[in-house]
Amino acid sequence: MFLLDLLFPPRCAVCLEIIPVTVPVSWLCADHAGELSANEACGVVDNYSLFIYTGRERDIIRNFKYEFGPPMGGFMKGIIEKYADLDKLRGFDCYVPVPLHKKKQNMRGFNQAIILANALSEIVGIASVNSLLRIKNTLPQSGLDSLERRENIKDAFIVDDSLKGSVEGKYILLVDDIYTTGSTMNECAKTLKAAGAKRVRFFSFCGVENAP
Repeated sequence: MFLLDLLFPPRCAVCLEIIPVTVPVSWLCADHAGELSANEACGVVDNYSLFIYTGRERDIIRNFKYEFGPPMGGFMKGIIEKYADLDKLRGFDCYVPVPLHKKKQNMRGFNQAIILANALSEIVGIASVNSLLRIKNTLPQSGLDSLERRENIKDAFIVDDSLKGSVEGKYILLVDDIYTTGSTMNECAKTLKAAGAKRVRFFSFCGVENAP
C-alpha cells in the first residue's frame, strides 16, 4: 500500500468512485469492469467511431477529457488496442489530431486528441503529426445547433508551414475524441485538402448514434 494511494486513491474512469487499494491496478471499479460495447454498426466509409457516445463509453471519454487527462492515456490506449478494428486504422501516411487553440490547451494542460493519436501511432506504427494549428479560439461546440457549429468553426484551422510536407499528397486519418455533427472534422479535412492532402478520413473514440 503506497502513501500516494492513501492520499490520492484511484477513482473509476466511469463513475469516479474510489477504487479500494486492495483491488489490482485498474481504471474501472467492480461495478463497471465488464466488457465495453464496440460500435459494430459503424459502416460509414470515411468515419470510424470506436464507440457510440452513450453509457460507460461516454463517461470514459468525458472523464478522460475533464477529470484525469494524460495519466489515463495508457488505459485509453489499451481500450483502443482491445476493441478497435485495426485494419481500419492501417494504410494511412499519418495520423493528425484535431488541435485545440493554444489558450485552451494551456488552460487544460493537454490535448486529448494528441494523446489518442499518439496511442494509435504506438499501436499501429504510423506517425502522429501535429500538422494542423487552430488559429481561432472558438466557442465550445456543445450547445450549438449544426448550422451554428459550422459557422463557429469556419476558418478556424491552418496547416503548420513547417509541416506542409506531412500533408501534401498524403492519405490522412484525422483523430478526435468525440464525433457529433462532423463540423469540426469536416473543417479540418477541408483545410488539409486545401493544403494538398490526397484523402482524409476520420477516427473518434466516441461518436453520436446516427452521426452524419
